Formats: sequence, C-alpha cells, structure tokens
Amino acid sequence: MDGQHTNLKNRKGKLLYYREYKTGNSTPVRQKKGTLENHLHFKPVVEKKYFDESTIKKWTLDTYGGPSPQVVEGNFTILHNYLLDYWGMFLGAEAIAIYAYLRRRCNMKENRDYCWPSIEDIGLRVKKSRNTVVKYLEILETYGFIYRFYVEDPSRNNAKESPIIKVRMLVPFLPQELVEQLEPETKEKHDAEISRYFENPLLLGKETEESLVYHEVYEMLEEKAVSSILKTERKRKKEAAIFEFEKASISEKDRTQWASLLSVAEKKVSKPSFDTWFKNTYATFNEFDSHIKVTIYCPNQFTLEWLKERYSNLIIDWLNESIGEMDFHLSFNCPLENNNNSGTKDDKGLNPKEIQELLEEKSEESKPGTSKSSEDGQQRVEFSDKDKNIWNSVLNFGMNKISKPSFDTWLKNTSATFKEVGGNSVEVTIFTRDDFAQEWVEERYSTNILEWLNEILGRKDFTLHFSCLQNEDM
Repeated sequence: MDGQHTNLKNRKGKLLYYREYKTGNSTPVRQKKGTLENHLHFKPVVEKKYFDESTIKKWTLDTYGGPSPQVVEGNFTILHNYLLDYWGMFLGAEAIAIYAYLRRRCNMKENRDYCWPSIEDIGLRVKKSRNTVVKYLEILETYGFIYRFYVEDPSRNNAKESPIIKVRMLVPFLPQELVEQLEPETKEKHDAEISRYFENPLLLGKETEESLVYHEVYEMLEEKAVSSILKTERKRKKEAAIFEFEKASISEKDRTQWASLLSVAEKKVSKPSFDTWFKNTYATFNEFDSHIKVTIYCPNQFTLEWLKERYSNLIIDWLNESIGEMDFHLSFNCPLENNNNSGTKDDKGLNPKEIQELLEEKSEESKPGTSKSSEDGQQRVEFSDKDKNIWNSVLNFGMNKISKPSFDTWLKNTSATFKEVGGNSVEVTIFTRDDFAQEWVEERYSTNILEWLNEILGRKDFTLHFSCLQNEDM
C-alpha cells in the first residue's frame, strides 16, 4: 500500500519520478513584453517520461566514464585533486562547489548516491542565486557529474517537489576531446599524471565502461522510462473526435452559412492564420426579431480567446459580405472547456422549494431507485417520478450553461437518483448510456453539476456518484 511505502526521500507515500524530453513539436503561446501588445510565439512541446524507483536506485553515473583515481571516504567528503586540477577548467569553481555540496548530501554509509536538496537550499550553501545554481546544475549534468529526476506527489494533485539528484562518486579522467582543449603546459602535466596512474593499477578505481558522450548515456536510460505522451495523445485524439462529433450535429443551414463565412475569411487572411484559427471552427445561427446571434465554437480555449480578441470585428464584416447586411451578435464557445458563452434561456422545471420537498420525501426511502433483474439477468434500475422531476429540473437549468451540442451529446439522455443520507447530505447517482459517456461526464461535468445543484438549492452538501446503464431506455 502507498501509505506504507517509503519513497526515495525516506518518507511514507508514493512519489512519481520523471524527466522532460523535447518532442520536436511546438505550440502557440501569447506573451506580453513590457507595454507592448500581446504577441504570438511558439513554445517547444515537451513530454514527461516516468521512471520507477528501482531503475533510479540501480542506475549510477559511476558505471560510465572509464577509469578513475581511487578514493576512500568516511564521515567527510573527499574531492580528488584531479577534479580540481583538470575538471575545474571546464566546470568552473561554482559548479565544483555545488558538486561538493551534493556529494556531502549523499549518504555513502547507506550506499546512497543520490540526494534531494531544493534549489534554494543549494543556493544558500554556496551563496549563489537560483538562476546561477540552475545554470551550473545544467553544466554538471552535461559533463555527467549529476542527473536529475524530477518529482511529483500524486497525493497533492501531482505537486512538484525538489528533484532526486543522482551524483557521481568517482571522478573520471577527462575524455580525449577535452584533454585536447587544455593549455599545452597543463596538457603535458595531465599526460604525465595519467601515465603514473596506469603504471600503478593500485591508484585506479573500479573498472567502468569506456568514456561515452553523456547525451548517449542519457538516451539509453530514457529507454527505461514510461512515456506520458501516449496517454496525452489518446486524450487529444478523443477530444478531437468529440469536437468533430459535436460539429457534425449542427444543422445543414448552420453548416452552409458558416462555410460561406470561411470561404470569405480564407481570402482575407494568410493560409497559416486561416489554418490555425478558423479551419477547425463551426458555428450556429439563431435568428431573433432584432438580430442574428452567431455562436462560434472553437476546439480549445486559446483559439477562442484569440478569435474573440483579434477577429470579432472582421468576422462581422465577413458575415455581412457572405450572408448579407444584418445585425450580427457574436458569441464564442469552447465545448471541451465547458465555457458558458451560449447565452441564456428561461429556466424551466421545479423551483428550489419544490425540489427540497421532494428530497425530504425521498429521505423516507431506503435507497435511490429500485433495482430489478431482467430476464437476461442484468440489473435494471427503475427511477421514481420524484427522481425524474428533480433531475429534469437540474438539466433544464444546466442546458443554459453549456453549448447545445455538448448538452445534447452528454447530458440530455442521462438519469439520476437522489438519496438523503445523515443530516442534510444528499447522494446523487448519475446514470449514463455507456462507460465512455460515464467517464466523459464524470471527468468534464462533475464540477458543473455540483454548481447547478448548489445554485438551484443554495446548499453545498451533494455527493456525486456515476454509473452507466447499457442497453437501457433511461
């Protein structure tokens, strides 16, 4: 059990250990510099790859780098003269000071070649700023003296913690490409010292693999990691599929009118701008006596904000050009973000007092809904009229808060049961048509449903449960 597990930081509870790797892709990001208007730049996309504890414990930098001078340690920290005399020319005094402190933090009595001080702690010990510490940690990692595994605590919503830092215990000899960069006089002294070590094998440490380029060593380690991008990619594809499904649910008239707008927009803006901001949108048109309300649906919140801020006036001009001179009112919506931009309708259903009375009546019942077995042996749930009345009131209220395609796809055909349990607490069990819909509604709409219940009844003591009724007429 996680509660009994001792993690690498010697405390109870599970931690997640990962590295971030560049994917080669980028994503648009807005940034404001000083008083200048927001501008767009592209930020590299990274993926997290997770490592199990046994891999981190077993993997050691001392496996690589070829031979090294022999050292013996006790309750003190030894820095071999070779480190100071030769590696110092490439690492710098700051990096050596940080490396010495990291060595100090490792516990060799327990054969532990890693530690987890915070950046602030390291900076305090070596009297350097946070940025300086980060800079020299990068240098130490480049030359194979440390390797960082970043840490998340799943018990605190994956809050980030100080990393686990694997520290090299043995100082390797310089690889030949660095030896060639030494000053001639220093190189002569270095070569003489190396000859002395190899003439007397007792002066050498344990045998290790020959010197390697460390980015290659790190790439070999990466093969042992578990990638998070597969899960992210599946989620992205699922969201894209849902967006396309909702896009297909609009009327043919709406689709034709928006296609006319897009054909005008394509001629007015550059191809990259059109493909980035307009290509994957769709819209609905609602005609009123005085105006036409156009609700534009975007695949993500970033696109929504960009269109709203940068293109609203242009879109109205293009609508007048493509459809005709009319009074268009724009509204923007992102179905996957559950934004409330679709306007309002008259609430229907029971009022809070009526719902509360039904809940009080249901508190006399032993359980929410009645379960019976059908001829095929499956459990069927029967919903009382009270359950139906309460849930219909919640849905009538909620349909004003999210886009119509989202509501029709995920919530319209749901059912629910209500049961008061102890005091004023109410258990609400929401039933969807299948497992996929259950997962989506629970993940995306739990917060919304709680807000609707609280807003209707003015109370905050609802507990949600989710289930599915497959092959049912709910």
